[in-house]
Amino acid sequence: MTIRPVDIEKAAVAYLADVMPAVTAGTTRPAGTDWQTSFAAVVRVQVVGGGEPRGLVLDDAILSVEVWAPDSVTAADLASQVCGHFGAWSGTWAGALIYRAQAARPRSVPDPGVPGVPRYLFTVQATARRIGA
Repeated sequence: MTIRPVDIEKAAVAYLADVMPAVTAGTTRPAGTDWQTSFAAVVRVQVVGGGEPRGLVLDDAILSVEVWAPDSVTAADLASQVCGHFGAWSGTWAGALIYRAQAARPRSVPDPGVPGVPRYLFTVQATARRIGA
């Protein structure tokens, strides 16, 4: 039997789509986002660490969450909202059962690749189980 980690990125994006449907969330920056024209807020979720799967079914993951918005007030507010939602994240999302999640406080970290566009970062530690495993 092959042991593979839970697709926690997919679960996180599905969760955000449900609790914050007006936000564009994904695992990459949306194609065509050039930051030069008006854009809607963007949230990117990526796995950046975690342990080996435990007991064949449990998986601990660390996610990096990036939030971009057209202005600093909107970016700070959105990052706070997204962080709050991840702090309450549990239940079944996209084939994963989320047991617990803990979000760190968002911090302003300007993106050197896109000067002048506010970006907030924070991490989420989550424990999940693949449904059916």
